[in-house]
Amino acid sequence: MKDDVGEDEQKKTVKIQLTDYVMMNVDGVVNPSMNATAIGGVCRSDSDGWIFDFRRRIGCCSSLNAKLWAILDGLQFAWRHGYRRVIIESDCREAVWCVNNGGIARMANGLVVVIKEWLLRHWEVQALKDHTINMIFFEEPPDGI
Repeated sequence: MKDDVGEDEQKKTVKIQLTDYVMMNVDGVVNPSMNATAIGGVCRSDSDGWIFDFRRRIGCCSSLNAKLWAILDGLQFAWRHGYRRVIIESDCREAVWCVNNGGIARMANGLVVVIKEWLLRHWEVQALKDHTINMIFFEEPPDGI
């Protein structure tokens, strides 16, 4: 993927009232030596903080597909929990570009096609690249961990 595609993404200034949306931070990681991939995410709101999280292991796949699987799962969980205004945030510029723009990447990747079908539902979803690196320290794990 060319770097100039990402430059357009970085030039965009997106101003969103987070109180109107839930924020879904998603990620995926691949460990080729163990032939394993894990994905997950956290859904939060401005007023209530943490709402729910999800995670699962999937078979081995590319790093891009791991990020796309995380986006797809995040969309599905948000829909099933009744949220209709969602911001999906990923640290993978290429995955966000595929979701927002499609094009040739859409035809080459079945996951992008499925994500695009989910985006056609009656809701507002924005996919953004997380430009910041934040570390959060939890004193206690969320319930269920």
